Amino acid sequence: MGRFRVDLPATLVIATLLLAPQLATANTRSQQHYAKGLIPFQAGQWQSAYASFSNATKADPTDAVALYYRGITGAHLGFVQESIADLEKALQIRPDLREAVLDLGVLYLEAGEYERAESWLKRAYEIPENRFRAALFLGISHYRRGDDVTAQQYLQTAAKDPRQRGVANYYEALSLLRQGNVAAAKPLLLSSQTGLPGTPIAAAVQEFDASGAQRAARVAPGDDKPWEVHGNAGFAYDSNVKLAPDDSAIQRSRGYGSEDDGRFQFGLGGRYRVLDTTNFIAAVGYELYQGVNFSNTQYDISSHRVSADFSTRPQGWYQVGVSAYYNYYGRNYKSFYHEGTLVPWATFYEGDALATQVYYRLRGDDYTRGPFEPWRDAINNAVGARQYFLLGAVDRVLSVGYQWSDNDPLSTDGTDFAFMTHQFDIELEAAVRDWFETRLGYALLIDDYEHPNSRTGFVYGRNDAEHQIVIRVERPITDYLTAAVDYFGVLNHSNLEEFEYDRSIVAAGVMMHF
Repeated sequence: MGRFRVDLPATLVIATLLLAPQLATANTRSQQHYAKGLIPFQAGQWQSAYASFSNATKADPTDAVALYYRGITGAHLGFVQESIADLEKALQIRPDLREAVLDLGVLYLEAGEYERAESWLKRAYEIPENRFRAALFLGISHYRRGDDVTAQQYLQTAAKDPRQRGVANYYEALSLLRQGNVAAAKPLLLSSQTGLPGTPIAAAVQEFDASGAQRAARVAPGDDKPWEVHGNAGFAYDSNVKLAPDDSAIQRSRGYGSEDDGRFQFGLGGRYRVLDTTNFIAAVGYELYQGVNFSNTQYDISSHRVSADFSTRPQGWYQVGVSAYYNYYGRNYKSFYHEGTLVPWATFYEGDALATQVYYRLRGDDYTRGPFEPWRDAINNAVGARQYFLLGAVDRVLSVGYQWSDNDPLSTDGTDFAFMTHQFDIELEAAVRDWFETRLGYALLIDDYEHPNSRTGFVYGRNDAEHQIVIRVERPITDYLTAAVDYFGVLNHSNLEEFEYDRSIVAAGVMMHF
């Protein structure tokens, strides 16, 4: 759920005038440079202020106040580690600089050193005038480490101060959403928008409308019930029904002649959490799909998927897990293709709006009958990475990915289908107020076949470049029912003419979720 950056250095300005009575301990030259730096400091001219405070510390390296102000000015310039060193030195010289205790904790939080941040913030929490601000940042630190219970306790304390209430309510709402408690999160989001008018957080909250809340409820872990059931039904037009399902390894194959048709399709699935603790989640699931063509019934496709997932809950800056599933495909209600897949993965959170996921995928392909001959059975290895960007709202996500895979047929007769693939893709998911949610995706797959192809008399090999486009629009109807329209398009270019094909699927239907 959303990870928004708080402008931590901005909180350091509050103490600007609180330390003036303590200047008497500095030498005269240091005081002159310090006084000269206060004017640009108050005006937000950080470079000029930093130069003056640096001159003050050169004139008197024991001037704790000058070190303090150089530290918080450097924080505005992005010198986080240098600023931490300045504040630590200032506190060594003057342990009574109470504001520096809080600000040092804030800077360690900015640097992602949560344990050190919490150590200093807890000291600041014991200082009455710093209690509410320290509580806010303690709450943010525990939220980022995935400790929602402790985070909420501190954030509720911070919200007692009207000056901290907007940000505190926002982060408590994010914590509740991560636990699946949308009902409790929604009023906190609305109140945080009121308390922070004109800020990026307010803009994000404005985008988090009813449809966004329903979307969060579908994906957030920790919901009250350990199970979920979903289904869908609708109609589709397919310009090339003789190709295999678009989400399997058998999609990128010869089209056997293009023939269009319409079909009725439906699906049913469920998921059950067998383990749900503070640190771990494990679930099993099942999904059924059936497509019934109007004319080409010999190409009716059915599938059954059994899955299992295990992962840690977000541990501050990372999360790890492993997914496994088995797919059975039938054509005309007879066994056609099987695949088993194992995917270990790790996600790393970078700040409040970025995340990187890396993974390895091992897949076994088993073809049981034509038109895709059994000698195409193969082991497919893949490694990939995906970068996620939160675009100013909790329900607006851009992702960019790359995957390399190697398809290694088990039979020497299958060398026609030994190939490597480079896949580049980009996807945007966004909600448009309370009207609808959209998903836009594009992928380029470059297939490099490793051996001369039998269809050229083993003279030269095959090389394909496949373009895929995905467009999805959803409109919530009720809490449990959503209407959807989908488009899936493929354009495959090949140096072998018979492997050139295109495909377009347009589908419309309803989805149910309980």
